[in-house]
Amino acid sequence: MNRESRHVAELLLYYPQTSVWGQSSPAFRTEGSPDITNSANWSQDAAETNSSYAQLKLRLTEENLDFKVADDAYLAASHMEGKQFAISTSRFTALVLPPISTVRLHTAERVREFYGAGGRVIAIGRLPFISVENGRRTHS
Repeated sequence: MNRESRHVAELLLYYPQTSVWGQSSPAFRTEGSPDITNSANWSQDAAETNSSYAQLKLRLTEENLDFKVADDAYLAASHMEGKQFAISTSRFTALVLPPISTVRLHTAERVREFYGAGGRVIAIGRLPFISVENGRRTHS
């Protein structure tokens, strides 16, 4: 029965590792030996992103919404098939972005490509404003 079946989840949840690590410097300060497992030692941004991501996974599960998780590497390996993200044998019609501040440029470009093709992008809280490659952009 399971041999020729495949898991179908139309929701793709972005794993915000890049954003959390991008805002992690307070947790790795040199004086003393900080406890990196204590969220109070992380920047407010990193702690909020991590907490929101955890809550989002729980909420999706409580609502019986099937989803898969993808990080930057999976998005880089994806391609478009019509209005869907295609990653290996999975196809996704919606991408959920937890609140993130930092993103890799290739990830932002892939999200824009997905949205431009008609895919649904659901951003929770805020969109990223820092890129790994270019840092913070200031507007004058």
